[in-house]
Amino acid sequence: MFSHPQVMLPFVVEQGLNARILVDKEVGMVIPRNEEDGSFTKESVARSVSSVVVEDEGKIYKANAMKLSQIFGDTELEQNYINNFIDYLEKKRHVVSL
Repeated sequence: MFSHPQVMLPFVVEQGLNARILVDKEVGMVIPRNEEDGSFTKESVARSVSSVVVEDEGKIYKANAMKLSQIFGDTELEQNYINNFIDYLEKKRHVVSL
């Protein structure tokens, strides 16, 4: 992702869930599909890409993608989370609850 807004076309397994999360976070949009058979058209793809990349409504997606990129791209913050998790596990490894 790295600060790029998303135009998503989920097909399998967790892709739909991931797409819904990113839509909720206003990082991108899902290409609309036919409700009955799940098909999509080249026009719906073109409209979605244009909305996200060219049109004014895409500005919010770009801004939110940049914010997420700053969080997920922060290796120091990530390492801090990992270290805290490891510390927690080491402190709790001898605790057994029945």
